[in-house]
Amino acid sequence: MEIDDVKMYYDNIDSFGDEVMPIEFQEKYTDLAMEAYRLALEKCAYLKPHMDNVKKNSKLFFGVDLSIESNEVLYKKGLCRYVYIEGNKLDRLLQKQKMQMVDGAVIGDFWKSYVYDSIGRFLVFCPNLYGIVSLAGNENSVEIKNNHSKVLLAFHFNNFIFHESRSSFVWLENNAPSLLIELCKKYDFDKNVDINNLVIENAIELLNDFSNRNREKLAYDGLFVRRDFDGILHIHEGLICYLCENLEELEFHKNALFICYYSDVLTSIRGDSPFYLQDFSLSERMKIAAYVSYYCHKSGIMTNHNEFRVELVENDDFLSFIRSHNYFDFVGFPDIIESLITEELEWRGLSLLNDGEI
Repeated sequence: MEIDDVKMYYDNIDSFGDEVMPIEFQEKYTDLAMEAYRLALEKCAYLKPHMDNVKKNSKLFFGVDLSIESNEVLYKKGLCRYVYIEGNKLDRLLQKQKMQMVDGAVIGDFWKSYVYDSIGRFLVFCPNLYGIVSLAGNENSVEIKNNHSKVLLAFHFNNFIFHESRSSFVWLENNAPSLLIELCKKYDFDKNVDINNLVIENAIELLNDFSNRNREKLAYDGLFVRRDFDGILHIHEGLICYLCENLEELEFHKNALFICYYSDVLTSIRGDSPFYLQDFSLSERMKIAAYVSYYCHKSGIMTNHNEFRVELVENDDFLSFIRSHNYFDFVGFPDIIESLITEELEWRGLSLLNDGEI
């Protein structure tokens, strides 16, 4: 990176003001920003991960191999692999298109994605030079500020993602919990107990914000389910399973968060959907209800919760839906359902007998 590059960058930043930066400017200085992050992380003693780690951990946390997947696919997942000027021309053109801004508003997926640098093997969000580089002394050298907050954030995030560093996780938990929460809600990573707890606490905080009329929608948005770029439903089975297995030990507010959601989902398949579930189709709500019911009854802690039992007996469409999807390949689900149907019918027979109707 040359001294003139840094001078020109800050001069142009000042001259643009609130105006949209030309795409050529964005391209040039994003190239330099990626270089600056790479140098800054090296100064922080960031250990460049082995390619095996990149492949394994990017699949673990993001469900995709960052090193080989096409950018067309990665952008749909809120990710991309950076393409330098000497890289593939078509990929560079796609990146340029994804950087576009209109009237100061971000419309390009590039600025909404984690950007993977294949040279330094790190991820960064919204890479830019501002504050990370400066001119030192009498403006005769370029200084990379590896202690800048954006660099520290990138260091700990990458150290956790690619090296699974516990100390970096604790740093993120204390300084940037939203990044960890996003791993679950946006990227479907729901296999870490500590992150699951952060996600649940965040949902409770949103749910208890009575000043917000959309508090339920915000609390449950992306919590147990989400739709991806292509509209495909993703169910956070790890989070649901964790709650079911630990429901009796959880604090009341965590317990209530889940039980209320479960009841609302079951009620919604009869057509009475709360506001936060109305964006989901009937088949999606039936699928969610089936998944949650399976994990509830598999854990053995929901045996007294009879709403699912009632639906199985009274709602033929729901039961047929589960059977037509081969019980979603859940081990033991057919036996659970048959047992619940038998219990409900026996209870109803007993109830009628006690009422003198039989």
